[in-house]
Amino acid sequence: MSEKVSTDNRLALYIAENKFRKACEQIKLITRRLNLLQIRYDKAKRDDMKSFRYTLRLQLATTEGARNMFYEYAVKQATQVGRLKREIKTQQLPKVEQ
Repeated sequence: MSEKVSTDNRLALYIAENKFRKACEQIKLITRRLNLLQIRYDKAKRDDMKSFRYTLRLQLATTEGARNMFYEYAVKQATQVGRLKREIKTQQLPKVEQ
């Protein structure tokens, strides 16, 4: 029974680590997009292009919201990875008989 639980935990750890890694990659991509949008917004502001500024502000807001959601998801996955690692570690410790 313990071996099955250990295998299940290892599989869950592998899946959680992959999800965490993918979420971090998405956060990097979204951050790059935010930087590009900010550059475009600053240029539109400098050139006093009000119609472009409005749409760029909307894009900045929605993109930042998406990044925040991915960040929350990544934190959740990191917590799960830590919990699973602790469980696996405690399962591997030898039982001390008194």
